[in-house]
Amino acid sequence: MVTRQSGIRFFKLGEEWRNAWISGITVKDIAKNAGQNPQIVSRAIWLARIPESLKNEMKSYPEIFTRKLLLDTFAAKRRQCEKDGFKKLSQEVRRFIENGAETKSSLKKTNKKIALKKKEIKTNPIINIPEALSGEAKIISQLKAHCRITFDSQGEGGEIRIFFNNKNELDKIINKITNTTKFI
Repeated sequence: MVTRQSGIRFFKLGEEWRNAWISGITVKDIAKNAGQNPQIVSRAIWLARIPESLKNEMKSYPEIFTRKLLLDTFAAKRRQCEKDGFKKLSQEVRRFIENGAETKSSLKKTNKKIALKKKEIKTNPIINIPEALSGEAKIISQLKAHCRITFDSQGEGGEIRIFFNNKNELDKIINKITNTTKFI
């Protein structure tokens, strides 16, 4: 079982895991065999893609290029790092070498909520409960499938969610919807 390790050791592990992945073993299986989280394995596999010259620079400064920096910063933002032949990553590595381990990454946060072009509908199950329950009962009786109806905050629009357990149930629901002229 692999325990927490310094960052630069993940270059070697990433190579090993990448070779296993290329040979057809899933990331999930590699992670299970290594006693690691699949996300860590996936990120380490990405580290194997970094150009050797850049890896060698990072290996020279193991106190700077920690596990957290390599896996949780660079590999977590791999799209930014890979652009233009790893140009952004190369700039970041040089910045960290010049300024030391306390340097903050200049990579953009990737988990910011992206604004939707369409109007976002926020639904509220509390509005129009009798109407929602009545509509759910009608849909359940017609489709023989569990569903949930919610209304937007004004009570005018909303959404219907239909739940199914497998593809066969989904196909039956689709057939009933497409073959019914008057639904409810």
